[in-house]
Amino acid sequence: MRHLLAELDVTGDLPVLALSLLAPLDVTFVLPQLEAGVTRERILATWTDLVRRVVEAG
Repeated sequence: MRHLLAELDVTGDLPVLALSLLAPLDVTFVLPQLEAGVTRERILATWTDLVRRVVEAG
């Protein structure tokens, strides 16, 4: 992730930013959402939106 952010000319603290982008995909975060009825599609769409915003701001 860090490498990809750098390739896209995203600026900032790339190691921490990369971890921050990957954290929402961790099972300890995703599983409770799925159990609460949030669909996988919604989780993916929201994560994709987050990544786009970071890349566009970078």
